[in-house]
Amino acid sequence: MAGRCPTVLYDSTVPDSKLVAFIRTHSTIRGWAIIAYLVAVVAFIGGNVPFDRVVVILVIIGALTVTNIGRPRQEIAQVLFDWIPFTFVLLAYDLSRGLAHKLARPVAYTPQITAEKWLFFGKLPVVTLQKHFWHHNAQWWDVVSSLIYVSHFIVPFVIAGLLWRRDWPAWRAYTTQFVTISFCAVVFFAAFPTAPPWSAAADKHLFHLELEKTCLPAVVEGHKERVVTCGRTHSTRGLAVIGLQGGYKLVDNGKASANPFAAIPSLHSAFAMLVAITMWPRTKRKLIRGILILYPIAMITALVYSGEHYVVDAIVGWLLVAAVAIFERRGRFTRTEWWDRVGNRYWPHAMSYLRPETTH
Repeated sequence: MAGRCPTVLYDSTVPDSKLVAFIRTHSTIRGWAIIAYLVAVVAFIGGNVPFDRVVVILVIIGALTVTNIGRPRQEIAQVLFDWIPFTFVLLAYDLSRGLAHKLARPVAYTPQITAEKWLFFGKLPVVTLQKHFWHHNAQWWDVVSSLIYVSHFIVPFVIAGLLWRRDWPAWRAYTTQFVTISFCAVVFFAAFPTAPPWSAAADKHLFHLELEKTCLPAVVEGHKERVVTCGRTHSTRGLAVIGLQGGYKLVDNGKASANPFAAIPSLHSAFAMLVAITMWPRTKRKLIRGILILYPIAMITALVYSGEHYVVDAIVGWLLVAAVAIFERRGRFTRTEWWDRVGNRYWPHAMSYLRPETTH
């Protein structure tokens, strides 16, 4: 991409406090603050990688705030102004997923199987992959598959943090697409609930898959311990091999409370593709572009191998990303103009204080 990415700038006429001016002239303070923050984060998560979306976002907000030490104070305010509403929108999305249970629509089991067999000449990739690669003891590819699967809970938000720092207009476009994809998926989940492969195998016995019948022990009824049923796939079995038991528990406990019939579209595949198409024009390095090509493909492979999704689920997710990206790009100027007009009318002081300008 020609030229540098746009950089967020602020009105330099707004005076900084003496403390900010002091820190700006002593950049080592920022460096030590970053180190202290990293140590605090490691101590907080207890050596485990955080897979909870809210925790990941809070860690990113803290990191952006710390790296803004010594910069104009508007940048620190901009972190909160941008990221707190984004976080609340995602929490609203989590709450809206219960809509599917209230509508109680019939669950589709066979249409996606028919489409899958049509695509693959009568074969089901989920069955084929497990037949050739499944072992009772986790193999190295199970570790890779699990890491790719759980990257869904981290990578999209890390990309959002990088975009916010380096290219604010791109951050706004990316988060707009992210939120739109999420809520479009919620509507589809509620109107047309679809069963994933593990459910078709476990509940309807339409084919055979290697599935977990139980999950990790949970403490209930005081201190009494019993085994509870939860996620029936082996998508996280590789995490225990590399010592990430905490992530294993968190992801599987999250599955237990999630909508099990939200297979189409696959948001894992959708967000992997969103990351790829967002970052593609921002790098010319062959290695990074190769990773961007492989990431959505690797995500599909991991999802299908573990019995989480069919290939058609991922294809629908990709199509959703393409549609949202096209419509977001076409309406970007109108939406930005509307936002500026409303902001200047109802909160002009805040807009003049926070609005970033871009330079190339």
